[in-house]
Amino acid sequence: MKLTKRILGIISAIVFSVSLYSCNGNMNNDSGNDTRMDRKMENAQEDIQKEKNDLRAEIKEAINDFDQRIDKMKSNMEESGDKMDEKSEEALENLKDARDKLEDRLDEIGDETSENWKEFKTDVKDQTQKFDDKVEKFFEGKND
Repeated sequence: MKLTKRILGIISAIVFSVSLYSCNGNMNNDSGNDTRMDRKMENAQEDIQKEKNDLRAEIKEAINDFDQRIDKMKSNMEESGDKMDEKSEEALENLKDARDKLEDRLDEIGDETSENWKEFKTDVKDQTQKFDDKVEKFFEGKND
């Protein structure tokens, strides 16, 4: 009887040890999964941050190009004594309004979350392209 109790005790201890070891192994495995998941999240956040920086640069370039072209045009007009016609003045004001809206979008970039980032980025890229197209059309035939 004592021998049976001893054998059962040893078997119980072995089963307990094996179970504990198995659980510990799974816990370590889960920790590894958590670490991989954390890295994936960090990489995704870094990718979005890079895209945000690229979009900021793209918008700033479009705005700076526009401002430089306007400054050059005004300088050329002052030198030549030319004046802008009413239609051109109105078109220029519309472009300045579009530039201001792009600047507002530039300020919004940091507020965008990963959930709505792709839609926001697409919208702003389209807005920037339309702005660039309008600027090019405005300056067609003008010496800038």
